[in-house]
Amino acid sequence: MGVGCFDAGFFAMSPKQVERADPMVRLALVTGYEAMEMAGIVPGRTMSSKATRIATYFDQGNDGWSEYNPSHRNSAVPGGFHSFGTAVDAGCTALWTGEVDTVIAGGASLITDLDERYDLSRTGQSKIWDKDADGHCPGEGVGAVVIKRLEDAEADNDNILAVVLSAATNYSADAKSSPRPHGGAQEAIYRQGT
Repeated sequence: MGVGCFDAGFFAMSPKQVERADPMVRLALVTGYEAMEMAGIVPGRTMSSKATRIATYFDQGNDGWSEYNPSHRNSAVPGGFHSFGTAVDAGCTALWTGEVDTVIAGGASLITDLDERYDLSRTGQSKIWDKDADGHCPGEGVGAVVIKRLEDAEADNDNILAVVLSAATNYSADAKSSPRPHGGAQEAIYRQGT
């Protein structure tokens, strides 16, 4: 999203702040707001939507912007290729422990740089899911969801699209590379949820 297309005043940002802001921050703000609109959330309307009871968990898939703009440091911790799932897991945990009542969880990935660290295919095509796969092609995207405990969402008459029964994350040092899942680690986390 270009600086000129972003409504800085709506998000209480100065034009100078917007110019220096990571493009993922601008997209996260707009996407998070859209998610709240779709869910029918009006901050402060109910007990579970008080500003002090709403938390945001938004993760980024890469940090190329900060590398090329050292004056900017984003507070998000890069979650790599599983950033959205990491944010949802952290948000659900906060809800289940009673730390917060409403969560905006999301993830973003923008390619602002491209170099050898992306494990690009040497043959030009990544052949994803193929036995001959030899790399990957990074993608871009942004998404956000509003998550509440089911009883709060029902009491507030929110627009409920899905129910999260469990959430978990894990990583394995045995994986061949960061974009490749490790079968044993995935199996362990699935068994944990059953």
